[in-house]
Amino acid sequence: MSRLESVLVSLFLSVSVPLTAFVAFWWGAASVSRHEGTIAGWALGGLGVGVALAVTLIVSRRRWFYAVPYAVAIPLYLFWAAIALASFMGLPVGLLVLGALVGLYVGRRSLRSGVAPERLDATTRNACVFVTGVTALGALAMGALAVGDEHTMQMLLGTVGLADLAATPGRRTLIVAVAIPVIAAVQLLATRRMIRLAYGRRVAYPGPGVPA
Repeated sequence: MSRLESVLVSLFLSVSVPLTAFVAFWWGAASVSRHEGTIAGWALGGLGVGVALAVTLIVSRRRWFYAVPYAVAIPLYLFWAAIALASFMGLPVGLLVLGALVGLYVGRRSLRSGVAPERLDATTRNACVFVTGVTALGALAMGALAVGDEHTMQMLLGTVGLADLAATPGRRTLIVAVAIPVIAAVQLLATRRMIRLAYGRRVAYPGPGVPA
């Protein structure tokens, strides 16, 4: 691992691990208690656990960071997808950024684990399809809520002077029907591009039904 990559990985872990523990403890406490003091105490405790864990992981990052079992990596991604989905007023911005980061990780992991270029097509396809599917489902869920919420969609479109487009349920449904394929395409392209950049070689994406 180069010095720059080592620093970037350390920064990533120093932020993501404590934040993950903080949110997990917070949500866990909130699911069983309504007492604000109890929830805050558990959340702060989770933050402390996360900081300690981050320090431990940073010290040993060279040995494990690109070898995390997918049985662990996938639930972590879905956990953060839920957080991203709840952010940005329901817009899929967080999901798109998270999907691009997944592409970056998959590309570096494939390179460091010695995946041959001719074998990378299958990895690229699987990662793109999975991440794009999660983003599309998240966008669909938010879109379904937006169809029944005239105020929110009009407020969002009003920032670009198009609030009248969301005046009726039919128009809102049409907007969602058009937006979801566009969002899915952007996510697929962004994830694939990040894998290419991180791996450092040209990677072709075989479309559906095309053998890798």
